[in-house]
Amino acid sequence: GMAAINRMFTGVTKDPRILTVIIGFAFGCFIEGAAGWGTPAALCAPLLISLGFPALGAAMVCLMFNSVPVCFGAIGLPYTNAMSVLSSAVTDAGGEPEAFGTAFSQMTGIGMAIGAPILVIVAVGFLCKFFGKNKKFSDVLPAIPFCIFAALVFDVVYLAVLWTIGTNLPSLLGGCATTIVTVVAARKGFLVPKGAAPFEFG
Repeated sequence: GMAAINRMFTGVTKDPRILTVIIGFAFGCFIEGAAGWGTPAALCAPLLISLGFPALGAAMVCLMFNSVPVCFGAIGLPYTNAMSVLSSAVTDAGGEPEAFGTAFSQMTGIGMAIGAPILVIVAVGFLCKFFGKNKKFSDVLPAIPFCIFAALVFDVVYLAVLWTIGTNLPSLLGGCATTIVTVVAARKGFLVPKGAAPFEFG
């Protein structure tokens, strides 16, 4: 299975910054949505390492990216667990657990969606700073348009699913859609850095 997944990403792009976004963020969100409990780092980091990433750098970005989808990861289990604890307290306070749960999930989703573009840029920037040949955070600049594009695709699907379907599938469907869209975009060269010296690890 790992070999098949690896073949899927081989040849998408040679730019490690773009691969970081596609595998670490988009595919990681999908894996978190499906399985949760740290599975993205266990699957995505080895994929990045097999593509030439430093082991510590691969683990770092995968763990950073995993903060966005985790609230509705494992088919929404963290949210379900949180509500099972909070429901009695809401009822005791005279509130309506269902209404509270809807507001709670939507506000959580909005917060995660706002943070997603920032987190993607910062994580890729840290990869450039600590593991890039030039050791410059600014090496992320050519990749920022792709980072924002990927985060916005995820945000749109993530929030649309949260509002229309519920709390079980936002991370899974958001990550799945983002993986497909970013792979296609990268293959076509959309927003992929061009014309500058290629990014390399030090």
